[in-house]
Amino acid sequence: MKQKKQGEKLNLVTNAEGYRIQRARGAYIASVCQPEACFDLSAAAQHRDPGPEDIATLNKRLKWQMENQMRGLKFIQLDLSTAKLFIFVDGSFANNKDYSSQIGYEIFLANEETSSESFIMSGNLIHWSSTKCRRVTRSVLASEIYAMMNGVDMGIAIGTTVNMIASRLSIPDIPIVVCTDSLSLSLRMPGEARYHQRETAHDRHHESVTITGHEANLTSHHWSGVTPDEILYHVVT
Repeated sequence: MKQKKQGEKLNLVTNAEGYRIQRARGAYIASVCQPEACFDLSAAAQHRDPGPEDIATLNKRLKWQMENQMRGLKFIQLDLSTAKLFIFVDGSFANNKDYSSQIGYEIFLANEETSSESFIMSGNLIHWSSTKCRRVTRSVLASEIYAMMNGVDMGIAIGTTVNMIASRLSIPDIPIVVCTDSLSLSLRMPGEARYHQRETAHDRHHESVTITGHEANLTSHHWSGVTPDEILYHVVT
C-alpha cells in the first residue's frame, strides 16, 4: 500500500505558514502508509510558533518523505486459524518541548512461531498512532499506562470486528496480545505471571535483539512484555 502522488505536493519549509501546510501533508502520508514518519510529524504539530530549529527538524523528515515516495506497506497472506492481534504500546515521559509525554501504539495481525529460546512474528501492520498525551503525567509509569489504555482501546475495537468476520468463516476467535517494554507496568498485570527471555532477529534493522519480558493472563487477553518501541515493527516495502 502506497501513497497516490500526495508526496509530489511536498516542499521544504521556509516560514510558519508553509510549516503548517507541509506538516499536514506529511502527516497524512504518515497516517496512510509511512508509520516511521508518524512521531516526527506529530511532534511538529505541537509548535504553534516554529523557530529555525523546528523548521530544520521538519524539513529533515519532509526531505526523507520526498525521497521515499514509493515507500509503503506490503501485506502478506496469513493463517487466520492461528493468527493473533499484537498491540505494541510505548510512552515517553516528558520528552516533548513543553514537557508533555508522547504516547503511541502499533497493532499487527500476525502469526507467531515460538520455541523454547526464540520466536518469529510475521504479519501485517494494520493500525498505528503517535500522539501527545493530553493528560498531565507525573511519572514514567503514568505515560506507559496512558499508552496502554489507548492501544488496548483501539485493539479491542479492531479485535471485535475481526472476530465478527472470523465467526462467519468458522475461524476461532483471534486472541489479543498486548506488549510493553515497561517492567513496572507488566508487574501490575493480574494473573499468574512468569518471566522469560526470548531472542528475535526480525526487527527492521536486521539485528539480533534479546527480549526480556513478563507474561500473564487477563480474562480473554494475553499480556506480554517485550522490546522498546523503535524495534517493535517490521515494515516490508
